Amino acid sequence: MIRETAKNSLRGFWGTFVLSILATVAVQAVVNSLFSSLGSSVGTNNAGNWLDFILDNFVFFAFSVALSIMALYLVRGKGIKVADIFLVFDKRFYVPFFAVKFGEYLLKLSFEFCDFLAAICLIRP
Repeated sequence: MIRETAKNSLRGFWGTFVLSILATVAVQAVVNSLFSSLGSSVGTNNAGNWLDFILDNFVFFAFSVALSIMALYLVRGKGIKVADIFLVFDKRFYVPFFAVKFGEYLLKLSFEFCDFLAAICLIRP
């Protein structure tokens, strides 16, 4: 049943969706290489780590969300275009999706902090 639904949803848009995935990977690779060369020219490894953090949490998350939205469009029977990979960068979508991403990051930090406290309590007699 699920395979049949996926097959019917991708009918006519298989190539477009694969091209969208490849375009997303290409854009991320180009942007990452540009900024990594910028980080290496600064001279410290910390600058590269901060640039990776900024790119991952402010830019690259939008591409994965856009691919998910495109997949939902396909399941709902709507058409997609390769340019839809930039859909989340529209000001109507970016702020809410960024808020969700930021909330996820804060939740992850709180779980890691709880894990750290548990480890400290286990180490101390």
